[in-house]
Amino acid sequence: MSWKQWAKKQILLAKSPLYKSCREVGVNAVFALTPVWAGVLISLIFLEGHSLSESISINTARGDLFILATAVVAPVALYITTERGKLPKPFSIHFPAGWAFIIAILIVFFVAAILFSIKRMSDSKLLGNGYDSGLLQTISIWTYFVSIAIALVVTFIRFKMDQTTPQDLRENDREFLNEWLNRDVKGE
Repeated sequence: MSWKQWAKKQILLAKSPLYKSCREVGVNAVFALTPVWAGVLISLIFLEGHSLSESISINTARGDLFILATAVVAPVALYITTERGKLPKPFSIHFPAGWAFIIAILIVFFVAAILFSIKRMSDSKLLGNGYDSGLLQTISIWTYFVSIAIALVVTFIRFKMDQTTPQDLRENDREFLNEWLNRDVKGE
C-alpha cells in the first residue's frame, strides 16, 4: 500500500461515524477515569510489590466507578433530548429509540447512586458489613462499561444522523418508488 493510499484511508476513517464516536467517547472515558488511572500510576510508583491488577483493584474498591459511570453517560442525555438543526417541524429528526436510551441512562444513574451510597455508608460504618465488597466492585466495573456502551451507541447514531443529508433520503425514496412501480405483481 502506497503512502497516498494509506493517507486516503486515514482521511476516510476520520470521517467515519464509528471512528468519531469512539474518539469522542474514548476521550470522555479517559478524562472521567482520571482519578482511577492516576491512582494506579501513583500506587505503582510509590508502593512497592503491587502489581497492575492490585493497583487497579485498590483504586476501584471504593466505588468510584459508580460516579464515573454517570459522568460518562450524562452528556449522552444531551444528544437524546435536543433536536437536530433548525428544520421545520415535520422534517425534524427525532432521536431513534430515544425513550429506550433515556430509560437505560436512568437505570445507570439509579443503580450507581444506590450502590455507591450503600458502599460509602458501609465504609463509614453507618450500615453493617452485610454486603460483598468484591461483588459491589464487579458491579461498579460492569456499570461503567454499560455506560460506555450506551455512550458509544448513542454517539454513533448521532454522528450517523448528522452525516445523512436530505439528498440521501430522496435517493432512497426514488429507488424504492422505482422498485415498487416496476414490481412484478402476481395474478395480473
